[in-house]
Amino acid sequence: MSLLIQLSVAIAFLLLNGVIDGSNPGDSDEVTALPGLSIPLPFKHYSGYLQGVDSNTQLHYWFAESYGNPASDPLILWMNGGPGCSSLDGLLTEHGPFSVNDDLTISLRNTSWNKFANVIYLESPAGVGFSYGPSSNLSDITTAENNYAALKAFFKKFPTFANHDFYITGESYAGVYVPTLATRVANDSTIRLKAIAIGNGILDRTKNLDSLMYYGYYHGLLGGQLWNGLQVACCSGSSCQYANSNNFLCSHRVRSATNLIWGDGLNLYSIYEDCLKVRQTLAIRNHLQDSNQPLYGTPPCFTESILSKYLNSDAVLKALHIAKQAPKWTICNFIVNLNYQRTYPSVIHFLKNLSSKMRVLLYYGDADAVCNFIGGLWSAEAIQAPKIDDYKPWYINTTYGKTVAGFIQRYDNLDFVTVKGAGHLVPTDQPDAAFRLMETFIGGHSL
Repeated sequence: MSLLIQLSVAIAFLLLNGVIDGSNPGDSDEVTALPGLSIPLPFKHYSGYLQGVDSNTQLHYWFAESYGNPASDPLILWMNGGPGCSSLDGLLTEHGPFSVNDDLTISLRNTSWNKFANVIYLESPAGVGFSYGPSSNLSDITTAENNYAALKAFFKKFPTFANHDFYITGESYAGVYVPTLATRVANDSTIRLKAIAIGNGILDRTKNLDSLMYYGYYHGLLGGQLWNGLQVACCSGSSCQYANSNNFLCSHRVRSATNLIWGDGLNLYSIYEDCLKVRQTLAIRNHLQDSNQPLYGTPPCFTESILSKYLNSDAVLKALHIAKQAPKWTICNFIVNLNYQRTYPSVIHFLKNLSSKMRVLLYYGDADAVCNFIGGLWSAEAIQAPKIDDYKPWYINTTYGKTVAGFIQRYDNLDFVTVKGAGHLVPTDQPDAAFRLMETFIGGHSL
């Protein structure tokens, strides 16, 4: 009799946790009707909160199951950067299933990453998007701790996804979020972390600013006289130090260069595109020049009015199960950005350790002047992984036939990839190339 009771208790536990019937405690977070969407969806999606390291920290997530087979398809976590910027930007303007139209209706995106995977969009840290909690001690360390706690909370809500191959991805300042979180997850045997991917990531601040001088000159943003002056003041032979020079003349000329590159009216995030918000760009530029804490990933030339109007509407707040204490949604929270403690000026040591255990993808739009591809390549080289192929083009098929989509340098367990014509937000600027890049990477194949 006691054995029968034990079996009954065990079965009840499995049923409650969705192990037998395929249900999840997170099913109550399902979005059953999304305002502006007039067609039925071939997949389920969920929105709600995941607890951080304590009950006061609640991070908002939006989770889209895959079009294909959600029960077996891989699971991707996506984070936008800033620090302070919302991952709903990634969902609604980059590679999520939904796109908000000017009339606040919803269209489905043909190049959504949930065509080949289940995708979690996490708004982090607290104060970003609809996430809320204490914001007095935000740092790279506390963000990694809260992201890890939120991830564990996700698997408690959705235990049927706990055995899926898992990928941590992100963009811009997520160049810090991704490897710091992955380092924690890699030591957790209950999570099947297979690889990480970072788009236009800030991986090393010194390399990013040093490389910006080359990027600016060879893109025609700096004149020959200033360039020559930089070489004289900041270089010794072939070695140049722009970011951390103690030479007054060098620092003065670097400031002159940044005045031009971060000049009023230039879209730093996609240098060949127009900037629609010139006044805000000027404010951002002044902050960049007067602070050693740049706003990586805060898009001053991006207009958020449509997204803000949609996401802050009463109907959407209700549909997404947004808490009453959540802040009003904005694409980036500048207060979070200004108060955030940037603990790691470089994450190369994290990436070097991770690449010894799993695959790493670093991809860069080549028209981004905020986190430029030259600095990205220098960071990839600093990992010191053995090269396994020559630097070469990769391709996508278009209406014009086989077309160069960018270039790739392959190392052992590490791919460095450029995306031609894309700025900071690669999936927005080159959606087909970004789709092929990520689908290929998640599938474990080579471009």
